[in-house]
Amino acid sequence: MKLRKAIALILATLLLAAAALAETPVYIQFGDTGEPIGWLQDCLGVTETCRYGYGSDTIPCFGDATLAALDALQRDYGLKRSSAFDSDTLYLLLDPPYSALDGYDDPLVWIPMYGGERYHANYWCSSMIEPRQMPASCAEYLGFTPCGKCYR
Repeated sequence: MKLRKAIALILATLLLAAAALAETPVYIQFGDTGEPIGWLQDCLGVTETCRYGYGSDTIPCFGDATLAALDALQRDYGLKRSSAFDSDTLYLLLDPPYSALDGYDDPLVWIPMYGGERYHANYWCSSMIEPRQMPASCAEYLGFTPCGKCYR
């Protein structure tokens, strides 16, 4: 009987931990690469690239220079220093015209980091590679449009 209680306790703990992690947004963060990084670097006035694949191609990457510029922006504007492009930082940086509505209560959507022009309600939609979250108004400001599958 004690073994069953122990197993039940472990399973309950794992389920609670999984639920907590599922609610934690996965914002654009250190080490990420892709087109959205380039757009955000343009807003920060930073250019940072890294090699991609086996060729000499380079892509925008979130490295030390981007992190320093982001930390400075968050510090200068009194934002929580998250070292990620979180909702507050994106609203400040991008200033979408309608972001002030509802006290920044925009739903978080998933954007593809590699290719794609649509934002999604679910991270598994359309086989996105390394999707990240951001507020819907910020995704639209960057040129993403709603997915036809997620938003019918």
